[in-house]
Amino acid sequence: MSNKSRICVCTPYPASAEPRGPRHARALAELFPEREIVFLDCAPIGSKNVATPALGELPNLRWITHYFPTKKNPIILCVHKLRARIASFFFQITGLLLPEIFTPRVIGIEKILTDLAADVYFPHNIELLLPTLRSMPEGSSLLFDCMEFYSDMGAGQTPAIRRAVSELESAAIPKCTLLTTSSPQVSAAYLAAYEAKKTLSLYNCPPRSDSIEQGESDPIKLYWRNSVLGLGQRGLEGALDALVNLPHDITLHLQGNLGFDRGATLKRAIDDRNLKSRVFLLPPHGPDEAVSAASPHTIGLCLEQSGVQNHELTVSNKIFDYMMSGLAVISSDLTGLSQVIHDSKGGLLFEPGSSESLANQILHLKNHPEELAKLRNNARSYALKYGNREAQMKSFKQTVISHI
Repeated sequence: MSNKSRICVCTPYPASAEPRGPRHARALAELFPEREIVFLDCAPIGSKNVATPALGELPNLRWITHYFPTKKNPIILCVHKLRARIASFFFQITGLLLPEIFTPRVIGIEKILTDLAADVYFPHNIELLLPTLRSMPEGSSLLFDCMEFYSDMGAGQTPAIRRAVSELESAAIPKCTLLTTSSPQVSAAYLAAYEAKKTLSLYNCPPRSDSIEQGESDPIKLYWRNSVLGLGQRGLEGALDALVNLPHDITLHLQGNLGFDRGATLKRAIDDRNLKSRVFLLPPHGPDEAVSAASPHTIGLCLEQSGVQNHELTVSNKIFDYMMSGLAVISSDLTGLSQVIHDSKGGLLFEPGSSESLANQILHLKNHPEELAKLRNNARSYALKYGNREAQMKSFKQTVISHI
């Protein structure tokens, strides 16, 4: 098979932790059976490729991995971190970008990308955009997947990185034949900022689940999931404050990894509010168990705070997992999230950052069980019709075929 029939889909994360790349690679393999699709991910040294149903097994789909060092490889890790710091300093002094400025895990990946010599490259996430640009043969095509609004990610993003992201996107986005995003609002923002040629918004939805076991509506079990359970801009502290002012039979169930302090800060916040008997910490679920993990609960919470463009514009995948599970949703009234609430008629909105507003909406549904039941039915119907992976990938296939 010649290189001129190769498409490379790449991500800086392991396939099992990447919500979009594997499904895009699989869709391309199904759409173009005569072409070789290479899925390139990044994983810690010593780890093994773990099968993911989102990627599947197709004869024209090849999976390769770039391995990066961890604390188990201290010398290499220190060298790579030093290179990342030098790249940041170099950018601030000269204005020139090096790939490791965004993450040291991409060090060495350019050789793999170059050797592939594909005629189409489809990087996911900002960390792989520059390595891809530097590796592409002349005449090859570029697509790019924006799961976030990368130039304003909130806490932890330095002004230098924000400026680096903006400069990279200014140079790269106009070259993309197709820009896939995580919401219509992100698409609009990139069109306005960089005059992207073509955008396609694709929600991060779970596979369609035709049969689920829904939890009871009484007593109400609130549910919030995040990769890391911690206080901060994701809004969890507001949910704790709201719970203090709600009837004692309402409980809050939190699912995800504990932070670096093993949850000490979160547990202290729970204890300080006398909520230990009403807040339950659940271990992270498996990569394909989001719907079944959510289904025993009643109301799913989306607690993002305002003031960060990424929160304002993007739509968290948890809202679609909640809806597929038959949960009603109470969400911050932010542009991206509110669009899904309005389209689905599957939830209520509260004022971002206001624990009082959140508590009022929860209490409203407790006092109006018939409305709660209607919202749950609406959410489930929306998920089955539109908010599912199959529907999103159908849209992807219909669009991408004319851009590759």
